Amino acid sequence: MPSSCAVKDERTPAQQGNMRAFLPVLLQFATLALFAAGWIDSERSIWPLERISRAGSLHPGDGMNIWIRSVDSPDYTYRFDVTMTGRNTIAYVISTGVDCDHITLEGKAHCLSSADFHNPAEIGVTTAGSLFWGTATASLIAGDIFGVAKDAEVVSVRLGGPVTAISEIINALQWILHDYSQRHQPASLLMTYTIPMRPDLASIIDRLVMQANIAVVGHAINASIDTCTGMIHSLSQYITVSGLDHWDHYMEPDTPFGSCIDILAPAMEVPAAVHTPDSNDEMAMLSHTSLGAALVLGVVNCWRSHPQLYRLQVRHLRYLLREYAWAHEIVDVPEGVSDLLLHSILPLGWRSMLSPDSFAS
Repeated sequence: MPSSCAVKDERTPAQQGNMRAFLPVLLQFATLALFAAGWIDSERSIWPLERISRAGSLHPGDGMNIWIRSVDSPDYTYRFDVTMTGRNTIAYVISTGVDCDHITLEGKAHCLSSADFHNPAEIGVTTAGSLFWGTATASLIAGDIFGVAKDAEVVSVRLGGPVTAISEIINALQWILHDYSQRHQPASLLMTYTIPMRPDLASIIDRLVMQANIAVVGHAINASIDTCTGMIHSLSQYITVSGLDHWDHYMEPDTPFGSCIDILAPAMEVPAAVHTPDSNDEMAMLSHTSLGAALVLGVVNCWRSHPQLYRLQVRHLRYLLREYAWAHEIVDVPEGVSDLLLHSILPLGWRSMLSPDSFAS
């Protein structure tokens, strides 16, 4: 099994550099063409969604507001392909829980008793705390205000607190395999835990990706250590995400590194929904690599909702994520970490990148 989840690129560094230098310009022209054809729409939104759907930096000015003025009047523009909004796709979120009644997730998130594996006596945090990060990441995947794939459905798979037995995680993954077999919809999985590598864990993730064709996305460890050494991220089937802020600075002060980090996405000062005991409409500005992973998962679900992509083998989706990412100058990115920034819109000509054997039978 490969020791790194980085995608092998057969081109020489000079060839890669030449292509990356012109890619933002080409993608801008392609996006304009798609706008003119009516395939691209836009809506007012938050800075992370503008960042992943346009070329170039946000160039913060004196009047830049990285938050939103109000729910009805955000500051930024999210561009999206009207044929790729996540419709008829499932996003499984393994976390300490999702507030399925939050106003931004109403009718989109499902909290099933059969998918609740947590033991309240062992969580060690309040209910509000246990639902905090799951709600935030779910809102970035499919939420009405913050979500990338606004027509996707979220299924919460609830585990215990931050320190969770691997056996509990494996039980949850087995449940996902069974649930997916009943749904027959394109699906992806967000893992909000960073866990050590074990053969039984590697085996079931291989089944998820290679047999069930479920994309598995997780976040780099939110600490200044090598994400890849001895961790689940070293699996070639696992898409690992780290983050940056709105000025395109790499994660700080906790700076994860490692060659298995595949792609970067906004993860610092990101607006998201949060759970509180007293209301179902609270929002906050958060910083964590799991937020970037949620944005990547949302893009995966958008792409898989396209009629010509729903059967695409997920290992090729990973190739598309990297091939059409922005090659951007990220400030203070650690040596060996990819500088590829998530881009949500597939340009004209993406079909030519895929061969017939890229699709599952």
